[in-house]
Amino acid sequence: MHLLADSRWSYILSRPAENKVIAQVDGQIVAADLEAGNKYQHWRTIRCGNGYHVIQNRKTKNVLDHWGSQRIAAENRNWEDPHHQWQIVHTGDGFVAFKNRSSGMVLDFYAFTSIEAFNDDVGHENHQWRVVRADQVAGAKKSSGSSGEEESPGVKVKKIKCDERYLL
Repeated sequence: MHLLADSRWSYILSRPAENKVIAQVDGQIVAADLEAGNKYQHWRTIRCGNGYHVIQNRKTKNVLDHWGSQRIAAENRNWEDPHHQWQIVHTGDGFVAFKNRSSGMVLDFYAFTSIEAFNDDVGHENHQWRVVRADQVAGAKKSSGSSGEEESPGVKVKKIKCDERYLL
C-alpha cells in the first residue's frame, strides 16, 4: 500500500508555499526551493505494516525519521524503528498529513522556514502536503539510469488535479 500506487519518486510540497519541498541535506531535513531533477528532493513511501509507511529519499535511500521525537532527519535505512514510520492522513483537496508512529506528531512547515514535528493537528495548512510525481514537474528530466538527471532552471509544478489512483 504505497502512497503512490506505482511507487514513483515524488516531491513533497508544502500547502502554504508550493515551491517549498522537503529535501535532505547532510542527513538533515530542510525546506528547500523546488529544483527539477534534484534527487535529494525525491521521496517515495513504502509500506511497513499496520497502516504505516517509511518515507525514503531517492539519493541516499535513507528514511525520514522523527529523531528522538525532537528533530526531523534521514540518517539511516532502519524501517523497523517506529520513529521512522508515518501514517498518511488524507486532509482533503489532494493534500495529506504525515503523522509519526512514535510521537503522534505531524510534519510541519514550521514558520515557513524549517521542517519540524511538534504538533498533532492534521487540519493546519502548515501540516499539509501535496505529493507530486517527479515526472509531473515542468522541467523535470526522466531518469536516464545511473547517469542521473540534470537540474533545470525555471521549474514550475504543473497545475494538476490530484489523481486519487496514486493516493492510499
